[in-house]
Amino acid sequence: MALFNRTGVSHLIDLRLHVTVFAALAASMALGLARRSPRLTTRMLPRAKVRVAAGACAAFGYVLLTQARKCPQCVRTLLMLWSGLARVG
Repeated sequence: MALFNRTGVSHLIDLRLHVTVFAALAASMALGLARRSPRLTTRMLPRAKVRVAAGACAAFGYVLLTQARKCPQCVRTLLMLWSGLARVG
């Protein structure tokens, strides 16, 4: 861990973790709302798709807030997250 701190990699790892955690929290909140409101989830839009869409949008917003131009690893994390969420949804 000391090597990560000296080279500055720990900051990048933290940002990647934050993107993933933020997406997971948004997805779980959306799933909770979808469970409480049957009007939100219909046959055309199942709960899993609501969860995936909320997580993907939240991750995208977080990457924009962290100035994606300065952190290409965050953009890569976002793309990896989207590809994983595409499989789920």
